[in-house]
Amino acid sequence: MKLLIMKRIAYAFILLAFIVCGAQAYVITFDMPTEINLGDSLVLEGTSNIPPGNSLEIVLYTQDMQKNKIGTYPFTIQTDGVWRVDIPTSKLDAGKYRLEVNDVNNIGLGSSSTSFKLFNIVDRKNEITVTSPLIQEYNGALNVAGKSTTRGSSGIQIRVDDEYGSTVSPEEWIATDKEGLFDKDVPITKPGIYYVAFIDNKGLIRYQEFESRVKAAPTAAATTA
Repeated sequence: MKLLIMKRIAYAFILLAFIVCGAQAYVITFDMPTEINLGDSLVLEGTSNIPPGNSLEIVLYTQDMQKNKIGTYPFTIQTDGVWRVDIPTSKLDAGKYRLEVNDVNNIGLGSSSTSFKLFNIVDRKNEITVTSPLIQEYNGALNVAGKSTTRGSSGIQIRVDDEYGSTVSPEEWIATDKEGLFDKDVPITKPGIYYVAFIDNKGLIRYQEFESRVKAAPTAAATTA
């Protein structure tokens, strides 16, 4: 009888240990916007009680019947349990998508973790029509002209980056007339490929690629003896 009681007590302690371990399971959570403009980076910022240095990954899928896998984005837990993932969207299509946390190293995530989230990509490129030439002769300036279909005379923001991602001209508001027309010469110091971002209060509208070229030197006419 005494042995049976001791066995029951031991079992109770084991059961209690399982309950405690379950209560201390690793948890991961994150926040992100539910809607983003095409071309913007989707930023995930999260926290976890997983020890710093451990790595997991975010997996991006289409949110449809096929649920096609698009990409995988690894991340590592930092000091104080914080982590961040930036997902570019410039090569994606407008539509609905799904993000899932993949415990690739089998750390063990509790049921209260955020395991997935949905978001939508909106394509706004038709809100801006570019009328300046996409290939321009280099003269020390890049001409950016066009029309906003939504801003009227409220102005538009532009930013110019070079082909390496360095900002040549930071974000600035430029004037638009009542028809939404704009025309701005942005100083540049050399020919090359440039990317102009058009932005308003809702965020990125679209990007446009321009090329500034040096005018070809005239070729000398051939002479005959």
